[in-house]
Amino acid sequence: GARNVDAALRWSAPDACPTLDAVRPIFDAVVPDELREALAETQVSVVIEERGGGYQATIRVARAGYEGERVVEGSSCAEVARSAIIVVSVALADAQEATAAGSEADAAPGSGVLTTDAGTGPQTSRWAFDVGARVVSGLGDAPLVPQLALSALFVGHAWLALGLQLGATPYAPLRHAGERVARAATVTLAPMLCALPAVSERVRVGACAALQVGASLSRGLGLETNLHRARVYSAVSLAPTLVVGRREPGRGTLRCGVEAELRITQPDFVVAGLGQVGRFRSVGFGGTCGVLFFAR
Repeated sequence: GARNVDAALRWSAPDACPTLDAVRPIFDAVVPDELREALAETQVSVVIEERGGGYQATIRVARAGYEGERVVEGSSCAEVARSAIIVVSVALADAQEATAAGSEADAAPGSGVLTTDAGTGPQTSRWAFDVGARVVSGLGDAPLVPQLALSALFVGHAWLALGLQLGATPYAPLRHAGERVARAATVTLAPMLCALPAVSERVRVGACAALQVGASLSRGLGLETNLHRARVYSAVSLAPTLVVGRREPGRGTLRCGVEAELRITQPDFVVAGLGQVGRFRSVGFGGTCGVLFFAR
Protein backbone atom coordinates (compact mmCIF):
# COMPACT_ATOMS: atom_id res chain seq x y z
CA GLY A 1 0.00 0.00 0.00
CA ALA A 2 0.93 3.67 0.02
CA ARG A 3 2.27 3.42 3.58
CA ASN A 4 4.70 0.64 2.60
CA VAL A 5 5.93 2.69 -0.36
CA ASP A 6 6.49 5.78 1.78
CA ALA A 7 8.40 3.77 4.39
CA ALA A 8 10.69 1.96 1.96
CA LEU A 9 11.21 4.57 -0.76
CA ARG A 10 13.02 7.81 0.04
CA TRP A 11 12.30 10.50 -2.57
CA SER A 12 14.36 13.69 -2.82
CA ALA A 13 13.89 16.18 -5.66
CA PRO A 14 14.01 19.94 -6.34
CA ASP A 15 10.83 21.92 -5.76
CA ALA A 16 10.11 22.14 -9.50
CA CYS A 17 10.07 18.35 -9.84
CA PRO A 18 7.16 15.94 -9.26
CA THR A 19 6.63 14.66 -5.71
CA LEU A 20 6.42 11.00 -4.74
CA ASP A 21 2.63 11.30 -4.58
CA ALA A 22 2.60 12.61 -8.16
CA VAL A 23 4.50 9.60 -9.53
CA ARG A 24 2.82 7.01 -7.28
CA PRO A 25 0.33 5.99 -10.05
CA ILE A 26 3.31 5.07 -12.25
CA PHE A 27 4.80 3.05 -9.38
CA ASP A 28 1.51 1.20 -8.90
CA ALA A 29 1.33 0.46 -12.63
CA VAL A 30 4.87 -0.80 -13.25
CA VAL A 31 5.87 -2.53 -10.00
CA PRO A 32 4.40 -6.07 -9.74
CA ASP A 33 2.74 -7.20 -6.51
CA GLU A 34 5.55 -9.64 -5.66
CA LEU A 35 8.14 -6.85 -5.84
CA ARG A 36 5.91 -4.52 -3.84
CA GLU A 37 5.76 -7.10 -1.06
CA ALA A 38 9.57 -7.19 -1.02
CA LEU A 39 9.66 -3.48 -0.12
CA ALA A 40 9.38 -4.41 3.56
CA GLU A 41 12.91 -5.86 3.35
CA THR A 42 14.34 -3.31 0.91
CA GLN A 43 15.47 0.29 1.16
CA VAL A 44 15.13 2.35 -2.03
CA SER A 45 16.24 5.95 -2.49
CA VAL A 46 15.67 8.23 -5.47
CA VAL A 47 17.65 11.48 -5.45
CA ILE A 48 17.06 13.94 -8.31
CA GLU A 49 19.52 16.80 -8.81
CA GLU A 50 20.07 19.52 -11.38
CA ARG A 51 23.14 18.64 -13.42
CA GLY A 52 24.62 20.59 -16.36
CA GLY A 53 21.43 22.21 -17.60
CA GLY A 54 19.45 18.99 -17.15
CA TYR A 55 18.51 16.61 -14.37
CA GLN A 56 20.03 13.41 -12.99
CA ALA A 57 18.32 10.85 -10.78
CA THR A 58 20.35 8.37 -8.75
CA ILE A 59 18.43 5.25 -7.73
CA ARG A 60 19.95 3.12 -4.95
CA VAL A 61 18.57 -0.20 -3.75
CA ALA A 62 19.82 -2.03 -0.64
CA ARG A 63 18.60 -5.45 0.47
CA ALA A 64 20.24 -8.18 2.55
CA GLY A 65 23.80 -7.19 1.67
CA TYR A 66 23.02 -6.27 -1.93
CA GLU A 67 23.59 -2.67 -3.00
CA GLY A 68 22.76 -1.53 -6.53
CA GLU A 69 22.86 1.88 -8.15
CA ARG A 70 21.38 3.21 -11.39
CA VAL A 71 21.44 6.67 -12.94
CA VAL A 72 18.81 8.37 -15.11
CA GLU A 73 19.62 11.55 -17.03
CA GLY A 74 17.45 13.90 -19.06
CA SER A 75 16.59 17.49 -19.88
CA SER A 76 13.16 17.50 -18.19
CA CYS A 77 12.71 16.78 -14.48
CA ALA A 78 9.26 15.31 -15.14
CA GLU A 79 10.75 12.84 -17.65
CA VAL A 80 13.56 11.94 -15.26
CA ALA A 81 11.11 11.39 -12.40
CA ARG A 82 8.88 9.10 -14.48
CA SER A 83 11.85 7.14 -15.78
CA ALA A 84 13.32 6.84 -12.28
CA ILE A 85 10.16 5.13 -11.03
CA ILE A 86 10.30 2.69 -13.96
CA VAL A 87 13.95 1.97 -13.18
CA VAL A 88 13.01 1.34 -9.51
CA SER A 89 10.99 -1.66 -10.72
CA VAL A 90 14.02 -3.04 -12.58
CA ALA A 91 16.32 -2.38 -9.62
CA LEU A 92 13.94 -4.17 -7.23
CA ALA A 93 13.90 -7.20 -9.53
CA ASP A 94 17.71 -7.22 -9.66
CA ALA A 95 17.91 -7.03 -5.87
CA GLN A 96 15.47 -9.91 -5.48
CA GLU A 97 17.39 -12.09 -7.95
CA ALA A 98 20.76 -11.26 -6.39
CA THR A 99 19.68 -12.04 -2.85
CA ALA A 100 17.86 -15.20 -3.92
CA ALA A 101 20.94 -16.49 -5.72
CA GLY A 102 23.27 -15.43 -2.92
CA SER A 103 25.83 -14.29 -5.47
CA GLU A 104 28.87 -12.63 -3.90
CA ALA A 105 29.62 -10.75 -7.10
CA ASP A 106 26.14 -9.27 -7.27
CA ALA A 107 26.19 -8.46 -3.57
CA ALA A 108 29.35 -6.33 -3.78
CA PRO A 109 28.68 -2.65 -2.97
CA GLY A 110 28.34 -0.57 -6.10
CA SER A 111 27.48 -3.51 -8.36
CA GLY A 112 24.78 -3.11 -10.95
CA VAL A 113 25.68 0.46 -11.87
CA LEU A 114 23.82 1.50 -15.02
CA THR A 115 23.27 4.80 -16.80
CA THR A 116 19.86 5.33 -18.34
CA ASP A 117 18.53 8.10 -20.55
CA ALA A 118 15.19 9.53 -19.46
CA GLY A 119 12.27 8.12 -21.40
CA THR A 120 14.09 5.16 -22.91
CA GLY A 121 14.03 2.55 -20.16
CA PRO A 122 17.19 0.71 -19.03
CA GLN A 123 19.93 1.43 -21.55
CA THR A 124 23.23 -0.44 -21.31
CA SER A 125 24.51 0.28 -24.81
CA ARG A 126 26.92 3.16 -25.28
CA TRP A 127 27.50 2.55 -29.00
CA ALA A 128 25.31 3.61 -31.90
CA PHE A 129 25.67 3.17 -35.65
CA ASP A 130 24.18 5.37 -38.33
CA VAL A 131 23.55 4.64 -42.01
CA GLY A 132 22.53 7.69 -43.97
CA ALA A 133 22.23 9.44 -47.31
CA ARG A 134 22.20 13.11 -48.19
CA VAL A 135 22.24 15.52 -51.10
CA VAL A 136 24.46 18.59 -51.17
CA SER A 137 25.11 21.48 -53.54
CA GLY A 138 28.36 22.98 -54.75
CA LEU A 139 30.16 19.82 -55.85
CA GLY A 140 30.69 19.80 -59.61
CA ASP A 141 28.11 21.18 -62.03
CA ALA A 142 24.92 19.49 -60.86
CA PRO A 143 22.53 21.43 -58.59
CA LEU A 144 22.67 18.60 -56.04
CA VAL A 145 24.81 15.47 -55.81
CA PRO A 146 24.21 12.39 -53.61
CA GLN A 147 26.42 11.42 -50.70
CA LEU A 148 26.51 8.27 -48.57
CA ALA A 149 27.72 8.02 -44.97
CA LEU A 150 28.35 5.36 -42.33
CA SER A 151 28.97 6.52 -38.75
CA ALA A 152 29.92 4.96 -35.43
CA LEU A 153 29.07 7.00 -32.31
CA PHE A 154 29.98 6.65 -28.65
CA VAL A 155 27.18 8.02 -26.48
CA GLY A 156 29.04 9.46 -23.51
CA HIS A 157 26.17 11.53 -22.09
CA ALA A 158 22.39 11.65 -22.14
CA TRP A 159 22.53 14.02 -25.13
CA LEU A 160 26.17 14.11 -26.26
CA ALA A 161 27.88 11.69 -28.68
CA LEU A 162 31.33 11.53 -30.29
CA GLY A 163 32.21 9.42 -33.30
CA LEU A 164 33.70 8.84 -36.75
CA GLN A 165 31.97 9.08 -40.10
CA LEU A 166 33.05 7.47 -43.37
CA GLY A 167 31.53 9.40 -46.25
CA ALA A 168 31.58 9.30 -50.04
CA THR A 169 30.29 11.34 -52.95
CA PRO A 170 30.17 8.71 -55.70
CA TYR A 171 29.46 11.02 -58.63
CA ALA A 172 29.75 14.75 -59.35
CA PRO A 173 29.68 15.81 -63.04
CA LEU A 174 32.30 18.24 -64.41
CA ARG A 175 31.24 20.18 -67.53
CA HIS A 176 32.84 22.38 -70.19
CA ALA A 177 30.64 24.58 -72.39
CA GLY A 178 27.62 22.67 -71.13
CA GLU A 179 29.03 19.26 -72.04
CA ARG A 180 30.05 16.73 -69.43
CA VAL A 181 33.73 15.95 -69.97
CA ALA A 182 34.74 14.44 -66.62
CA ARG A 183 33.42 13.27 -63.30
CA ALA A 184 34.61 13.76 -59.73
CA ALA A 185 34.11 11.88 -56.47
CA THR A 186 35.12 12.30 -52.83
CA VAL A 187 36.03 9.90 -50.04
CA THR A 188 36.37 11.29 -46.51
CA LEU A 189 36.82 10.27 -42.89
CA ALA A 190 35.36 12.72 -40.39
CA PRO A 191 35.48 13.00 -36.59
CA MET A 192 32.05 14.20 -35.50
CA LEU A 193 30.28 15.54 -32.44
CA CYS A 194 26.51 15.46 -31.90
CA ALA A 195 24.53 17.32 -29.25
CA LEU A 196 20.95 16.00 -29.24
CA PRO A 197 19.01 16.92 -26.08
CA ALA A 198 15.58 15.36 -25.60
CA VAL A 199 12.49 17.51 -26.04
CA SER A 200 10.15 14.58 -25.32
CA GLU A 201 10.37 10.86 -24.66
CA ARG A 202 10.69 10.10 -28.38
CA VAL A 203 12.06 13.29 -29.94
CA ARG A 204 15.50 14.87 -29.83
CA VAL A 205 16.54 18.13 -31.48
CA GLY A 206 20.10 19.38 -31.77
CA ALA A 207 23.01 19.47 -34.20
CA CYS A 208 25.95 17.43 -35.47
CA ALA A 209 29.29 18.89 -36.56
CA ALA A 210 32.00 17.09 -38.55
CA LEU A 211 35.47 17.78 -39.95
CA GLN A 212 35.84 15.91 -43.25
CA VAL A 213 39.34 14.99 -44.41
CA GLY A 214 40.01 12.87 -47.47
CA ALA A 215 40.52 13.01 -51.21
CA SER A 216 38.71 14.19 -54.31
CA LEU A 217 39.09 11.92 -57.31
CA SER A 218 38.51 12.81 -60.96
CA ARG A 219 38.39 10.98 -64.26
CA GLY A 220 37.66 11.96 -67.84
CA LEU A 221 34.78 10.63 -69.92
CA GLY A 222 35.88 10.06 -73.51
CA LEU A 223 38.65 12.64 -74.01
CA GLU A 224 42.24 11.42 -73.91
CA THR A 225 43.39 14.77 -72.56
CA ASN A 226 41.08 14.58 -69.54
CA LEU A 227 42.47 14.55 -66.04
CA HIS A 228 42.81 11.41 -63.95
CA ARG A 229 44.18 12.18 -60.50
CA ALA A 230 43.48 12.62 -56.77
CA ARG A 231 43.62 15.77 -54.66
CA VAL A 232 43.34 16.53 -50.96
CA TYR A 233 39.80 17.42 -49.91
CA SER A 234 38.60 18.81 -46.58
CA ALA A 235 35.45 20.48 -45.30
CA VAL A 236 33.59 21.41 -42.13
CA SER A 237 29.88 20.60 -41.89
CA LEU A 238 27.14 21.56 -39.44
CA ALA A 239 23.75 19.84 -39.52
CA PRO A 240 20.78 20.86 -37.33
CA THR A 241 19.24 17.45 -36.64
CA LEU A 242 15.94 15.88 -35.58
CA VAL A 243 15.88 12.32 -34.16
CA VAL A 244 12.58 10.48 -33.68
CA GLY A 245 12.39 7.20 -31.74
CA ARG A 246 13.44 5.64 -28.46
CA ARG A 247 17.06 4.96 -27.63
CA GLU A 248 16.72 1.22 -27.15
CA PRO A 249 19.19 -1.52 -28.13
CA GLY A 250 18.38 -3.17 -31.44
CA ARG A 251 15.77 -0.58 -32.45
CA GLY A 252 16.29 1.91 -35.26
CA THR A 253 15.47 5.60 -34.89
CA LEU A 254 14.91 8.06 -37.73
CA ARG A 255 17.39 10.92 -38.10
CA CYS A 256 16.88 13.85 -40.50
CA GLY A 257 18.37 17.29 -40.83
CA VAL A 258 19.56 20.13 -43.03
CA GLU A 259 23.25 20.68 -43.60
CA ALA A 260 25.70 23.47 -44.37
CA GLU A 261 29.20 22.58 -45.58
CA LEU A 262 32.21 24.92 -45.65
CA ARG A 263 34.94 23.56 -47.93
CA ILE A 264 38.44 24.27 -46.69
CA THR A 265 39.95 23.04 -49.96
CA GLN A 266 38.42 23.77 -53.37
CA PRO A 267 40.24 21.61 -55.93
CA ASP A 268 40.53 22.86 -59.51
CA PHE A 269 39.96 20.45 -62.37
CA VAL A 270 41.96 21.45 -65.46
CA VAL A 271 41.89 19.54 -68.74
CA ALA A 272 44.69 20.06 -71.28
CA GLY A 273 43.37 22.02 -74.23
CA LEU A 274 40.11 22.89 -72.47
CA GLY A 275 41.17 24.64 -69.29
CA GLN A 276 39.19 24.43 -66.07
CA VAL A 277 36.13 22.20 -66.03
CA GLY A 278 33.64 22.17 -63.21
CA ARG A 279 34.51 23.36 -59.74
CA PHE A 280 33.88 22.77 -56.07
CA ARG A 281 32.29 25.81 -54.48
CA SER A 282 33.36 27.08 -51.07
CA VAL A 283 29.94 26.57 -49.47
CA GLY A 284 27.32 23.89 -50.01
CA PHE A 285 23.85 23.24 -48.61
CA GLY A 286 21.72 20.14 -48.52
CA GLY A 287 19.60 17.70 -46.55
CA THR A 288 20.33 14.42 -44.82
CA CYS A 289 18.36 11.45 -43.48
CA GLY A 290 19.40 8.16 -41.96
CA VAL A 291 18.64 5.40 -39.50
CA LEU A 292 20.40 5.30 -36.13
CA PHE A 293 20.84 1.90 -34.45
CA PHE A 294 21.90 1.32 -30.84
CA ALA A 295 24.03 -1.79 -30.26
CA ARG A 296 22.72 -4.52 -27.98
